Amino acid sequence: MEIFQEHRTLFVKAPAKLNLYLEVLGLRDDGYHELETIMQTVSLYDELALELTSSGIRLVTSSPDVPNDHTNLVVRAAELLSQHAHRQLGATLRLEKRIPVGAGMGGGSSDAAAALVGLNRLWDLDLNRETLHELAARLGSDVPFFLYGGTALCRGRGDRIAQISGVKPLTYVVVWPRLNVSTKEVYEKLPPDLTKDLRQTKLLLREITKAGSGVFPHFFNRLESVTVKLHASLTLLARRMTESGLAGVTMTGSGSAFFGVSGSRKEAEESLAKLSALGVGDIFVVESTY
Repeated sequence: MEIFQEHRTLFVKAPAKLNLYLEVLGLRDDGYHELETIMQTVSLYDELALELTSSGIRLVTSSPDVPNDHTNLVVRAAELLSQHAHRQLGATLRLEKRIPVGAGMGGGSSDAAAALVGLNRLWDLDLNRETLHELAARLGSDVPFFLYGGTALCRGRGDRIAQISGVKPLTYVVVWPRLNVSTKEVYEKLPPDLTKDLRQTKLLLREITKAGSGVFPHFFNRLESVTVKLHASLTLLARRMTESGLAGVTMTGSGSAFFGVSGSRKEAEESLAKLSALGVGDIFVVESTY
């Protein structure tokens, strides 16, 4: 996670993620679902600016759709870190949103991780990554991943992280159809027999370091079929993305954003132009980040 400082303000760039693979293994005793997912950070960022204050935690957001109270994971991350330090610590946090909300791209989780990393430095707490990981897992399933970034195989609720090295960077076109999807509703609609035909990660893990066309057939998201049933328009979106020249078109997270791979930046821009003409939503050309 990239951090830089200007004068008295600390800036943290919070990247979006894509789920290149997501399988649901079953329901856990704690009520969560057991997952196996390969996540990839990409070059679309929110930005969190942090300033030290004498007391109190205040969040200012750039989007009217993003709350600035305790329902925002950034505020909860700051409060959790202050409680862990057993001190009343203060900061003003200004969140510039660029990652779409409700898209399955992990914006809220990434922002929370950015708050943990940034405030750890701003408040001179000197907590190691293992401690930050424990705190992140208390905030949400995807939050720990963003402490590491890059490409990772995540298990459990998504909080057991194994980084994958040697992955060749890819260029993605991501489309968010301006549709907010309820993650809770998607998981509630999962069929009871979902574990009868589990996909395996090993084929994608074998191909992902080659950056060839062999990787695309192994992109997979178990939640996609459920989300598409809830929002039928997403079927047309996926077809239009494929027709624009993108390979391996797949939904990320619980949706509603879909991504596909281009062979080059130039080809990605050509796909973007075709999709823009169709008015499919907000479109981003992004690269893998490490």
